[in-house]
Amino acid sequence: MKFKANINFRSVILFRLFIIVTAVFFISSCKDYRSREDHTPEVESIVGLIKSEVQFANIIETSKERLLMFEMYADWCAPCRVLAPVIEEIARENTDRVTVYKINTEENKALAASLRIPGLPFVLFMKNKEAMHSMLGLYPKDAYVKAIEYFSKVSG
Repeated sequence: MKFKANINFRSVILFRLFIIVTAVFFISSCKDYRSREDHTPEVESIVGLIKSEVQFANIIETSKERLLMFEMYADWCAPCRVLAPVIEEIARENTDRVTVYKINTEENKALAASLRIPGLPFVLFMKNKEAMHSMLGLYPKDAYVKAIEYFSKVSG
């Protein structure tokens, strides 16, 4: 009987030790995951960030014949997070045809309201102070590139 109680005591100790080690491993692995995200080398973005209505208006006024592409997004929007690296890639590949900007609709609610954005993600193409085309939702990269090719040639 005494021997059996001793085994149970050891089992309880080993079980508790197992739980503690597992918890420490889990917590440390989560911490490592976050630190990997924080330390990934950031490539400087070619996409401009618009932070105010005044900045937006200034960009429109000074763009002349240049095609502008505005990506409206929100941090909580999953399709927006999928689209962001695609837009970055498009901007890098088409610097000669388009200037790309992004607008956080949560931080610029007045601007989003004035543009009457129906949903997210929303991409607006402008040239000569006029809206040329818009795309609501998530599309393949090729759809955005074709719009850039077409509207960069069209006179506003």
